[in-house]
Amino acid sequence: MHNIEHFHEEETELLPLLNAAGMGNKQQVVLVGKCIEMMESSHGSKFAFLLSGLRPHHIHEYLNLVHHSLESEKRVILRRIMTKLKDSDDGEFASIWHVVKTRAPVLASFAS
Repeated sequence: MHNIEHFHEEETELLPLLNAAGMGNKQQVVLVGKCIEMMESSHGSKFAFLLSGLRPHHIHEYLNLVHHSLESEKRVILRRIMTKLKDSDDGEFASIWHVVKTRAPVLASFAS
C-alpha cells in the first residue's frame, strides 16, 4: 500500500511543482529520465520489490513511463532494469515479469 501512496504523492505534489516552475512536458520527461537513471544506479536491485506493491495496470503504466522517459542513448538502463525483472521471474516477484511479458512485450524484449 505504501508504494501506491508514494506514487500518488508524486502525482499530487511533485507534478504541480514542476508545472509551477514552468517546466513543460518535454522537460519533465527529461527530468523523470534522470531520476530513473539515479534510482537504477542507487537501488535498482529493489525495483521488483517496488513494483510488487502495485496492481498490474499500475505496473504497466509505470514501466511505460520509464520506457518513454529514457532517451535512446540511455536504453542500456532500460535493458538492465528489464533484465533484473526477468531474473526475478523464478522467485517471489515472478508475477511482475508475467505482467511485463503479457502487457508490455516490447519492454520485455529489452531483457537479455
